[in-house]
Amino acid sequence: MRHFTTAIALGLLISLSGINRLMGQSSAIPADAQQAVKTVRPEAIRTHMTILANDSLKGRKPGTRGFAMAADYVVGQFKALGLQPAGENNAFRQNVPLRRWQVNERNSSLSLVSNGREQPLFYGKQFILNPNPDHPASDVAAPVVFVGYGVSAPDLGYDDYKDIDVKGKIVAFLNGAPATFPSNQRAYNTSSKAENAVAHGAIGTIAFSLPTDLRSRIETAAPRARQGITRWLDKQGKPKSTFPGLKGAASISDSLARLLFANAPTSFSEAIGQAMKNRPQAFPLNVSVHMKTQTDIAEDIAGFNVVAVLPGSDPVLKNEYIVQVAHLDHLGVGRPVKGDSIFNGAHDNASGVAIMLETARLYASLPKAPRRSILFVG
Repeated sequence: MRHFTTAIALGLLISLSGINRLMGQSSAIPADAQQAVKTVRPEAIRTHMTILANDSLKGRKPGTRGFAMAADYVVGQFKALGLQPAGENNAFRQNVPLRRWQVNERNSSLSLVSNGREQPLFYGKQFILNPNPDHPASDVAAPVVFVGYGVSAPDLGYDDYKDIDVKGKIVAFLNGAPATFPSNQRAYNTSSKAENAVAHGAIGTIAFSLPTDLRSRIETAAPRARQGITRWLDKQGKPKSTFPGLKGAASISDSLARLLFANAPTSFSEAIGQAMKNRPQAFPLNVSVHMKTQTDIAEDIAGFNVVAVLPGSDPVLKNEYIVQVAHLDHLGVGRPVKGDSIFNGAHDNASGVAIMLETARLYASLPKAPRRSILFVG
């Protein structure tokens, strides 16, 4: 719990002093804030995590009783701290309509096309496909270009797309990002690859992991992927955070990734070596892929966030907000892994919610609220 308590202390001090420094005001840390961070309770964080990750909550999947139970628990904690509701209709709830999509595996496929011959592949063993909310029935065939990590970050002196044209192509890339990136930039560039591919004109993506990354192997990822994807819907019922320019997206096994490089100008091992040295790279793989994806709507979900606020003490600055966020939901119940079918989500993200609750307690314990309002969203 030591790193959790350190994170809380840093977060509180940054909120109370760092914002002032950015605004050109005094950077001195108030004595009451220094005193508050000394009262962080590791046992309270542990208790929150234990409750939120308990089997009785069944993995906190949105739309389920388990998620509602978790939300009720968090609301109870907010109320006990004297925080005010900041959701809709003067309540702690902010409605977020959700929709889940799932790949119809029977009507979906992936095959390699080389020298006019098409080689079918095995779903769940060699590849998995991502649901495509924008294209319920997608059929795309195109040459494949390897683009390293699939990262374009000129500000960090790194761009896999610098000297390659991928318009109308399917890009293959490694999961993750260069190890030399700062942690926040590494996280951002790891999660923005689809957006990056579309920006460069690609029409499909293929992701695979470094041979040493056992956590992201296809055998590990397949059970989770088969639960589909969930996106929130706007007022017109359109899903957000999707990329209509992409006609297909796949993740492939280590063995299939090596097969992709069979006719490439650079070998698989050489490409991995370059990636490990954090060097940008891109080249055609001299193979095409035929990707067919049928995406079915699995369900609509009445999702919601839990939102509370500690009003600021300054009559003007209280209209500005510092936001503390940790997602309350997790994956729910899926296919059993070693006899356990509940995805408890202790780390993802009961730990974050627990830290947020303890942080809220510290704010609420101050003799005078911060000048700006503090918003807590779970």
